[in-house]
Amino acid sequence: MIAITTKIDFSDVDRGFRALVREGHSRGALRALVRPMRADQKAHHKEQRGPESAWAPRARATVLKARKGKGLRRGRPKKLLGSLPNRTLVVTVKNGDVVAYSKVPWSGIHQEGGTAGRGAKIPARPFLWLSEDFFAEAVEILAARLLAAWSKG
Repeated sequence: MIAITTKIDFSDVDRGFRALVREGHSRGALRALVRPMRADQKAHHKEQRGPESAWAPRARATVLKARKGKGLRRGRPKKLLGSLPNRTLVVTVKNGDVVAYSKVPWSGIHQEGGTAGRGAKIPARPFLWLSEDFFAEAVEILAARLLAAWSKG
């Protein structure tokens, strides 16, 4: 009987996996998603769309008040929600997650819909959601970063 002994060196593979783990747990990989996520949220506001459909239009009474200048400033922004989704949006990396939220306490009523103020019925106009385009871009960004880490590892 003939005995054959083979030695396989997995040190390069092991280094590559360690580099993947380091990159996967690094804040840098997640920080690379902040700008695209912010752009995704701004696009929702520009398109005035939620994940399912277009936002509900303003109530007729609100439009009439704006025209007459009663209770609302003339020259009010034409876009629904004004600057709520753009200027008050925070996108940051916390505890291994990319987090997006609005600094405005009453933004939830616009996100979910409901009753506000003196009984005003506010329809849901979701502005904080992630599109399929964002997910595709996120996969590309993360895959490129992981491939670069593997190559350097």
